[in-house]
Amino acid sequence: MAVERMCCVCRARKKTHDMIRVARIEGKFYINKIDGRGCYLCPTCIDKAIKTRALNRSFKTNVGNEIYIELAKLNELVYTKK
Repeated sequence: MAVERMCCVCRARKKTHDMIRVARIEGKFYINKIDGRGCYLCPTCIDKAIKTRALNRSFKTNVGNEIYIELAKLNELVYTKK
């Protein structure tokens, strides 16, 4: 049985392989990294996460613009594949 996690934006529960994980390791942020403290996003919630700065709330710290830029690029890739 696959593990389910909650999206930090819409609070929907989905299987982990259907979501994007953002992890914090020693003060740096990574996308789809296994180690470290993390939160999950639905691919459809990326825009809202960027607009509302949802990762700042999840990690209780200021997440740099770099990670939001990476999410925006990932979002473009998701929508261009369709």
